Amino acid sequence: MQPGDVWGGEVAATQLTKYNHPHEILLFSRHQPVKYSIGHKELPPLKVIKPFWGESLKIGQPALALLTIAELLLSKDARNREVAYLINDKYGEFNTLPL
Repeated sequence: MQPGDVWGGEVAATQLTKYNHPHEILLFSRHQPVKYSIGHKELPPLKVIKPFWGESLKIGQPALALLTIAELLLSKDARNREVAYLINDKYGEFNTLPL
């Protein structure tokens, strides 16, 4: 990882909860990773997205929790929804989450 890179989605959820095992890897980065075997059948697929926040903004844990909850809910995967609720319970961002 490069400075400023941030894990998103299922990887961020794993970091926040130690609960799930990622099936997809999302990385917010301004660089292409150099040491990831893209297309390797034993590794989860990697998705690299350019961060939508400015380069000077540092993503703290509350922002990472909020971003991760949103990504997990958008996946429409029941497994990810469960982890989104765990993150919300742990970091107390919302009283309720959308269905």
